Amino acid sequence: MEKEEILKLSVKDLERLVEDGKITKKEIYQIYLENIQKEDDKIGAYLSVSDVVEDKIPIAIKDNVNVIGTKTTSASKILENYVSPYDATIIKYIKEAGYRNNW
Repeated sequence: MEKEEILKLSVKDLERLVEDGKITKKEIYQIYLENIQKEDDKIGAYLSVSDVVEDKIPIAIKDNVNVIGTKTTSASKILENYVSPYDATIIKYIKEAGYRNNW
């Protein structure tokens, strides 16, 4: 499967490929990381990116969602130094589902 195809798949589809042994989570992570490094200078979608290749399916969290211990600036000058003291409910659900990221 081509990298471009991988980037278009849902998490469920990616999990299915992993379960079928067609790709590893590390390979998926690497594909996403390479794509971000290649494209983000043009579009500026990410304020921060973990460049550590993990054994998990990557996810993106918007900068207006609180993740404990990370900057949550909403891309605002006023909040540029705000570090969240708690996880938003959606982050709690994501972590409980095993999608822990390198936040």
